[in-house]
Amino acid sequence: MTIESQVNKVKVPFYKKWWVTLIAGIVIGGAIFGGGSNEATETDTKITDEKETTETAATEPKKEEKPAPKPVEKALTKVWENEQVIISFKEVSSEGMKFLVENKTDKTILIQGDSVAVNGFSSSDLTMSDPISPKSKGYAVAQTTELADAGEPTKVSGNLRVIDNDSYDTVNATFTDVPVK
Repeated sequence: MTIESQVNKVKVPFYKKWWVTLIAGIVIGGAIFGGGSNEATETDTKITDEKETTETAATEPKKEEKPAPKPVEKALTKVWENEQVIISFKEVSSEGMKFLVENKTDKTILIQGDSVAVNGFSSSDLTMSDPISPKSKGYAVAQTTELADAGEPTKVSGNLRVIDNDSYDTVNATFTDVPVK
């Protein structure tokens, strides 16, 4: 290199380059003018809405609110009974077939299922092992997805086992074509 070329190539400090100044300006401008919060606007809107609601409520006569009607529950259908247990059909849902079980004994019982049927449509692929405390009522659900095509239940059938939780003595609770209320 010659001395003349070295003289012509003088190093300019980085802050005097145009692109550094441009980027710094964009960053500072974005921080100052952008990213603001709409909190004040939202609060103002809420206050305005509350005032309008209050004014509207003051001018309109009050209407008596009627309590929402309670959904009508179907009556339970007793499907099996002995001196120790009463088993009643409650419903068929997406979970499976639901029974209300009344345990009249002084021992905890388990309800297990072999098979259940709705309107003649049977399912033996089910999961069921629900404990019911002494002298109480509880729900036992025969969990299955095979009864979805059975339609609205008009008659139910099943083979359930009532098991003493301490001694494992078992009583079969079999019911066939019991009409649903």
